[in-house]
Amino acid sequence: MNKAMAIRLSPKTRKSIAVAYFLFTTIVLLWPGNTLPKTKLITIPFFDKIVHIVLFAILSWLALNAFGSARKFWNTKIFSAICLYGILIEFVQLYLIPFRSFEIVDIVADTIGAIIGLLIVRRFKKRETTSIT
Repeated sequence: MNKAMAIRLSPKTRKSIAVAYFLFTTIVLLWPGNTLPKTKLITIPFFDKIVHIVLFAILSWLALNAFGSARKFWNTKIFSAICLYGILIEFVQLYLIPFRSFEIVDIVADTIGAIIGLLIVRRFKKRETTSIT
C-alpha cells in the first residue's frame, strides 16, 4: 500500500473503535432470537457460523491493533480474552437470552474468527517491519 494512502489513527482512536465494535458485537450476539430479522440469507447453510467468524475476525483484528504490542505476551492475553468472550457469550445466550441457545460450533467459529484476525495482524505487522528496514 502506498504510504500516502495509509491512514494512521492515534492509539486513543484505535482503542475507541475497538471498544465500540466490542459493544456492537455484544449487542448483536445477545439480541433475542425471536426478534432477529427473517431473510433468505439465513437459509444459506452455516450462515450464522460465517457471521460468527466475520464478527470475531474483525474484533480480534481491532483489539490486537488497539491493545496489542510487540510483545507476544500481551497479544496472547488479548487473543485468549477474545476466545473466552466467545465462550461466555454462549453461556449468556443459554441462560439469559430468550430464543437463543448454546452451540459448541459457535465457539469453534468464534475461535476461527479470532485466529483469522490474529493472522491478519501478524501479516501486516510483518509487512510494516520489513518495509521500515
